[in-house]
Amino acid sequence: MNEVTHMNVRGEWMRWLLAWLVATGSVGSTCGQEPVSGVGAETDTESLTALSVNVEFRNDLRIFTVMTAVTAAGFAAGRDSLRDSRVLPVVRETLSQLDWGVLETVRLGFRSYRFPDVVEQYTAFISLALLLEDPPSLRLRQDAPVIPDDVKPLLGFERYLAEFYDKAAVGELWERVRPYYEEELRSYHPVMARAVQEVQTFARTPGRVAMDRTLVVISDLLGLRNVVHARNIEKTYVIVLGPVSDPMQNLQALEHEYLHFLLDPVLEKHGGVLLKHRDLLELAEKQPDLPASFRDQFLLLVGESLVESVLLRIHPPEDERAETVKLFRKGYVLTPFFLRRLDSYLQQSELRLPEFLESVCQAVDRKEVEKDAELIANWEEEFRVAAEQAKSAEHERRRSVELRQKQTELLNRAADSLSRGDFTEARAVLEEILTATPEEPTALFYLAQIEAQSGNHAAAARRYEHLAGREDVPDWVRGWSFVRWGRFLASQGMFAEAREKFETVLQMGGDLQGATQAAKESLAQLPAVDGR
Repeated sequence: MNEVTHMNVRGEWMRWLLAWLVATGSVGSTCGQEPVSGVGAETDTESLTALSVNVEFRNDLRIFTVMTAVTAAGFAAGRDSLRDSRVLPVVRETLSQLDWGVLETVRLGFRSYRFPDVVEQYTAFISLALLLEDPPSLRLRQDAPVIPDDVKPLLGFERYLAEFYDKAAVGELWERVRPYYEEELRSYHPVMARAVQEVQTFARTPGRVAMDRTLVVISDLLGLRNVVHARNIEKTYVIVLGPVSDPMQNLQALEHEYLHFLLDPVLEKHGGVLLKHRDLLELAEKQPDLPASFRDQFLLLVGESLVESVLLRIHPPEDERAETVKLFRKGYVLTPFFLRRLDSYLQQSELRLPEFLESVCQAVDRKEVEKDAELIANWEEEFRVAAEQAKSAEHERRRSVELRQKQTELLNRAADSLSRGDFTEARAVLEEILTATPEEPTALFYLAQIEAQSGNHAAAARRYEHLAGREDVPDWVRGWSFVRWGRFLASQGMFAEAREKFETVLQMGGDLQGATQAAKESLAQLPAVDGR
């Protein structure tokens, strides 16, 4: 499914709300929240539609401004991931007409930030945009929640944005490209509807869910292809979708976030109980693939374990054990625990998932999770052994193919030498083949021909007899071996035995390469015996 620049990223789904509740000791409490600036406002954003399940599709001028600025500064310069973009050429054309000083200011600011990975850089800038006031001020919100660690290095970049927005006429540029964004968002309506339907069907929840939270879907056509970035700002869940060839590719990413949207309230309600098992963080932080953003964030790990487990039940993988190991090694150590509980849930058709999870949160057990760690290690060892065996088998297969290719080349050389009557060269080549594979049938057949041509008919006949008795030789080799063995027997006056060999050929199938006709002709030349 991959182009060179394809990246599908659903990791790093930071739950700011849960992190803030844990930090403030407010797990389980009800906090008054304000709508997210820029996402909820109508000033420079447009709501395309709103589903009946608190899902909204919106444009966001703050994200467009930030991405236009970093594009001007050279973000991912030279990448071809947007080569089919209808937006990027318009933006670049506009930027090319700007005063050098405007561009240089934002470039100097951009270059002061270094990230080890372009995806991390991209998602950090998107997260920063979500914390800004609406244009034209584009200042950091004074009421912004806890600043995520990946955004902290970018603080200060927002100072360049107000001037850039004004001098680059970003508002006018936005109106030119806005139809493309609206079209992209409309293409996600059926995908999001399916995601909601599949989650609600599994969770047995009604179509209308009354909750004090909103899920907002935003398109970013200047972003990295196939990157989905999700963040929570207070009780608003934001999903930013980069360009993609087919929106349906992001179905599970949307289901992932909608599951958080649906199930996070359960985890918040039972946060106090869950935090009693916070010492499981020690096990989680030993896992090699734990995202840095999840360290010391136990409730986030619980949430990811739960959501990924539900997705495995909605979309059963070909190898559940392998997927479970992968998730466990990412630090989602409660995944096996939740999978077992979800199997029980599926057998209780009268329960809704949020209600069922009430008891599941109470049932978390450290010893059970530690046993799961042992099970994961055992599975990994099985996978390691199986992988080594597969690698060995593949090595043997390649070696066999290479050997066969070499044998074919040598057999062709031997056949050419035989056709020229150069038996010395032919024998040398055939012996090289038989040194590597002593029972190679075609080489043995050619050696028998050399023996016969050299007058050593008895030795040739012994080889023909040996090949005729084997079932693992090519049809033509076996057919001609019977013919030539029969001819030798006839030359010795053993006509009945010779007839038997020729008639055997007539009963054979497959590609005999003329052996059938030769057998008929040889039969015709035999003297009559008992009226035959």
